[in-house]
Amino acid sequence: MGSGCLARGRGLADSQPGHGAVRDYSKVAPGFWTGETGRLIRACGRDAHLIAAYAITGPMANPLGLYYLPMPTLCHETGTTLEEAKAALKRLAEIGFCFYDETHEHLWAPEMARYQISETLVPTDLRVKWIKGELLKLRKSRFFKDFIERYGDAFCLGAELRGLAKQADDHDIVGPLEAPTETLPRPLQAPTKP
Repeated sequence: MGSGCLARGRGLADSQPGHGAVRDYSKVAPGFWTGETGRLIRACGRDAHLIAAYAITGPMANPLGLYYLPMPTLCHETGTTLEEAKAALKRLAEIGFCFYDETHEHLWAPEMARYQISETLVPTDLRVKWIKGELLKLRKSRFFKDFIERYGDAFCLGAELRGLAKQADDHDIVGPLEAPTETLPRPLQAPTKP
């Protein structure tokens, strides 16, 4: 089937308003299992490999790779315990595959939009409008600014979203009654070498 296979699925994201975009399939390249990233993920252990696959193909995932994913849902649908899921997510963050914010229950897989959408878009591409709309819903996410930094130029996201990202940088996004999440590596920083 060319460069990858398609994982079809419908789930909560399709049937519940506000839980992500309707999605009939996602692209999973064979390199997920055998490429450089696949080998790094495999070295993180079986639970990390399972959760990485779920991050791409799960019913709440969207093409942006930035979406709401409650930990109980992740654990239930992958058959992992809370401790196993947290440990796997930590290992996946260490290699830069995906990052999880426990406070807001958002997952971000930084390279997912590049694989699921495109390397670049032109301003007249209708997906640009869709991406902007989805990102406006996610503007309070810890990863919003990182997404804009990563894809702002490539996806023609414009001054409005860049301004919101700047505001997010100037002000902590943490709400007045919330404590900040534990310190995790910034998604766009290279992981430290042991």
